[in-house]
Amino acid sequence: MDNPIMGELIIDIFGETGARVINIKFQKAMRHFKTQIDLSEQPAAIYLIGLELEQWRTTRRLIVE
Repeated sequence: MDNPIMGELIIDIFGETGARVINIKFQKAMRHFKTQIDLSEQPAAIYLIGLELEQWRTTRRLIVE
């Protein structure tokens, strides 16, 4: 993530049933933010990743094989 928006970054990962499997909060204090999330404990499936930073929200699909 590379943008000038700072604040609390919330990352939610949802499984195929819609249940939240991971919830992580970070304090984004620099323009560039990068992290890794370990999904090795999760089964192969399609997941939705929700990112929320201030008033901005987005959702992306992730396929774990």
